[in-house]
Amino acid sequence: MEAAEKRITKITSENLDRILNVESKIERMMVEVTSTRTILGHFDVPEKLEAIRKAVETRPAPRPQNYAEAAARPKPWLLPPKIPAPGPAGHTLIISSRCENHTAEQVVARLRGGGR
Repeated sequence: MEAAEKRITKITSENLDRILNVESKIERMMVEVTSTRTILGHFDVPEKLEAIRKAVETRPAPRPQNYAEAAARPKPWLLPPKIPAPGPAGHTLIISSRCENHTAEQVVARLRGGGR
């Protein structure tokens, strides 16, 4: 009988310790929940949710595309490849002349057919 009472006392004290431990954890969680509620209160969450809801309601719902619309769209794989427009010259001409009194501009003009 005495052993059973000791076992019951031991189990009761262990359970009491667990309960007290859980109570302290709950108290800490309540502090965190309260601070989270305070933080969320500063951000006007209900107003923002209402604005999001209104925006979603006013935007038309996307409708599925039919075959004619899909067929009418341009096909990028059928278009000719885009060739960039010629830009500034990407090369350098080195010009020389046998005549000492010819300038580079004069030689280029002659090469382009600018006369003799």
